[in-house]
Amino acid sequence: MKNSKIIALALFVLTTTFSIAQKNKTPEKRAEMLTEKMKSELLLSDDQVQKIAEINLDIALKNNQIKSDESMDLEAKKIALKESRKVRVAKLKDVLTVSQFEKMKKMKKEKRAHKSIKKNKEEKAE
Repeated sequence: MKNSKIIALALFVLTTTFSIAQKNKTPEKRAEMLTEKMKSELLLSDDQVQKIAEINLDIALKNNQIKSDESMDLEAKKIALKESRKVRVAKLKDVLTVSQFEKMKKMKKEKRAHKSIKKNKEEKAE
C-alpha cells in the first residue's frame, strides 16, 4: 500500500513537472517527449518504446480532455487526473521490468526532491 502511494505521488510529480514545462505543447508532443525521456533514461527496448508511447499518448489525451472540461470544477479535475495517473502507473508496471520500474520511481523521487529545494530557494529569495 505504501509503495503504491509513493508510486502515485512520484508519477504525479513527473506529470505535473512535464505539464508545467510543456504547457503550450499538444498532448501528442508531450507524450512524445515523455516517451523519448523514458527511452533514454530507462533503456527501453523497441517493443517497450512502442507500448509506452501508446500509454503516454492515451493518458496525455485524456488529461488534456480533463483539463479543458469546463463543466468540471478544480477539485473534480484533480480527482480525475489522480485516477489517470493511477491508470498510467498500472499500465507502465505491466510494460517495464522490475528494475526499470524501480529506476523510474527513483528518478521521480530525485526530481521531487530537486523541485522542493528549488521551491525553497525561490521562497527565500522573495
